[in-house]
Amino acid sequence: VCVPVAKWVGMKLRNPGSYAGAHSRMEKNGAWPSAAFGGKSQRFVASEATEFPVEPKTVPILGFLRFSKSELSARACAGFHKRASKSSLRLVDGFLDAVSSQAERKLHSYS
Repeated sequence: VCVPVAKWVGMKLRNPGSYAGAHSRMEKNGAWPSAAFGGKSQRFVASEATEFPVEPKTVPILGFLRFSKSELSARACAGFHKRASKSSLRLVDGFLDAVSSQAERKLHSYS
């Protein structure tokens, strides 16, 4: 679990608060909704709750860069391209083509 999620869970364990939103009783054998609450033999659909309780602040990738930048070698580009091509990651259109082109340029510059 990432740090922001662990922090949120810890805060809710310490101070759970109460739920005041609209809700309806769940059917006994009905499908589970995205959000529900209850206790003992009572279960309720939480109509306004979602599985995304907070929107964390994001840090731009530049916030992580602490070292000077250098270009990848032809071997590194080719290896990244091979792994990324086999993965199920959703990449921006044209990204893998750009990595492949960079690997080719690097390979030819060594010749």
